Amino acid sequence: MGLLLLTLALAGCAAPGIGPAPPTGPPPAGFYPLVRLGTDHGDIWFEVYDEMVPATAENFLQYARNHFYEGTKFHRVIGPEKQPPTGFMIQGGDPNTKDPSKGRDTWGQGQPGLARIPDEYTRALRFDGPGVVGMARPSEPNSASSQFFITLSAQPALDDKYAAFGRVVRGMEVVRAIGNAKTSAAPVADVPVEDIGIVRTEVVDAVRNASQVRAGLNAWAYQQVWNATGGRGELVSVVVENTGNLREEVNASLEVPSGWTWALNFPDLPAFVTIPQAYTTRIVPANGSEVFSFRVTPANDSAGDVPFRAVLRSGPAEASVPLVLHLAQLGAEAVPGTNVTLHYTGMLTDGRLFDADRYALTANASIHTFPDRLTFDRAPERYRPLSFILDNPDCQKPVAQRPPGTNCVVTGFSDGARGLRVGESRTVLVPPENGYGTAACGPLQQTCLSGKWLIFIVELLRAAPP
Repeated sequence: MGLLLLTLALAGCAAPGIGPAPPTGPPPAGFYPLVRLGTDHGDIWFEVYDEMVPATAENFLQYARNHFYEGTKFHRVIGPEKQPPTGFMIQGGDPNTKDPSKGRDTWGQGQPGLARIPDEYTRALRFDGPGVVGMARPSEPNSASSQFFITLSAQPALDDKYAAFGRVVRGMEVVRAIGNAKTSAAPVADVPVEDIGIVRTEVVDAVRNASQVRAGLNAWAYQQVWNATGGRGELVSVVVENTGNLREEVNASLEVPSGWTWALNFPDLPAFVTIPQAYTTRIVPANGSEVFSFRVTPANDSAGDVPFRAVLRSGPAEASVPLVLHLAQLGAEAVPGTNVTLHYTGMLTDGRLFDADRYALTANASIHTFPDRLTFDRAPERYRPLSFILDNPDCQKPVAQRPPGTNCVVTGFSDGARGLRVGESRTVLVPPENGYGTAACGPLQQTCLSGKWLIFIVELLRAAPP
């Protein structure tokens, strides 16, 4: 039996249209080793994530360095014709394909004398799109040797079943060309009718060391001073940005005074709220950002301004954010029917701002588009706190039937404000159904919030009877 993969018909990205010619030559060396597969159709370059899956990476790199793959052929191709619209994967690496004494019926079986390696999985590297490189193996675990595959589309069903260890960074057009090859149906299915060989291999070692990688992680807080009282847990948040090419999970922690406790995520969210996968896995994509929230509970005997900090690590990279908890006696509680006034900052889950009451956006961040990175100018004369009646029954009426001056907010915002005490701060996570709905955005809605999870940082300034 050949080395099999699950054959899945999963949707992927549409093939690109006519455009500029793809770049040629090696990509710049970076944080990870680069492997070049020179094929009959052109060069494929991919990164090998040796820090995340060291045994799998070292196994493949040794084969590549020793030119083991030169002369082998891609022996299994499941392209768009069999799994539209973009196909499943291309597979190679079997030494039987370069042995003239071995018939095509042996391609994919591998040689029994090759060393087997343990399966390695990481949440930071998934089969989430085209160009992910993984190890092929028989159905039994821990049996991979030399064979590998490259995806033509996202294949999430392979996660934690096959070891992903790399990603194509140049030459995806070559991968797709191989994926479009005509294949046989019998006596051996999915074998290209015309041989497609690997003619050369090259490994380019990483050039950036650990000290340089440290600059690849950045973090900041839209609000650095949080108000609370001893013994009462509060949710605080920071934004974490992957400014380099880090692909490992970010480990987030708080450094707090003795007697304090803290936890990551949202342990006290209402039952109807489902935390998105990004919040539980804590993966920050390259050149992207995510919001990390912590529930911190200070000791009862703490008072005044107490410094603490959030520490974020990804492999050798590290970033920290200084924070302050202002501990004091809190005032009245926001309950249904009270007239509340709040400071607020609204952002997407990747940290991009869409609204704030205390800040004016600078030139690099227009209110008409979601900015990639924020700097603020305080403008108190222009931006004022938000006031509304919490759980106002008039907001359940059609707009035309509401009394003049009725100020209504999205359901999730009210849910997050409820229970706050005057002087208290909190991070609020709002799912689409409690925010701006789940309808598709129109082509001209540049700041459309429909269908998006939202983050609000709120601070209660006043809670009084209506």
